Amino acid sequence: CYAPERTLTMGTFSKVLSPGFRLGYIIGPKPALDPLTTIKQAVDLHTSTFTQLISARCLDEGLMKTHMPDVRALYRTQCHCMLDALERYFPEGTTWTKPDGGMFIWVTLPEYINTDDMMKEALDRKVAYVPSSAFYANEPKFNQMRLSFVTVPPEKIDQGVKVVAELVKEKMAAHNA
Repeated sequence: CYAPERTLTMGTFSKVLSPGFRLGYIIGPKPALDPLTTIKQAVDLHTSTFTQLISARCLDEGLMKTHMPDVRALYRTQCHCMLDALERYFPEGTTWTKPDGGMFIWVTLPEYINTDDMMKEALDRKVAYVPSSAFYANEPKFNQMRLSFVTVPPEKIDQGVKVVAELVKEKMAAHNA
């Protein structure tokens, strides 16, 4: 049963309008929102006025309705490109997610490969990823990585995946030697 007097709706413009936007919102009854407003003001001094103005303009002019289908189509193409490259280049013994949406693919490597340690070598080869340890508050896993497919064109996605796959193959070969 929907009870608007007891319901809070939260959302974000983060990564929807632009990857760097950090703007969220809460819709709900005033008695619930007043204490949340006080808490927010105590936690951060102010949300970016520039980000708020851009978001308001996009909403006012209906850009979200016209912009989002194009963004989804672009991300879908880039996601498929990365999934194809992973299939083509990554060795047996590795796995990855096949997202229905979003901006990232989560890759799992054999447990003996530490993606934190491997990161410097990847950066030396002009490729970056986010090691999985950054996503754990306790007991991090070190054999996973998050790959983003939304900020580069398909040809760079293919080349980047190929470089990371070569690194992974080197680590596997060294381990098995």
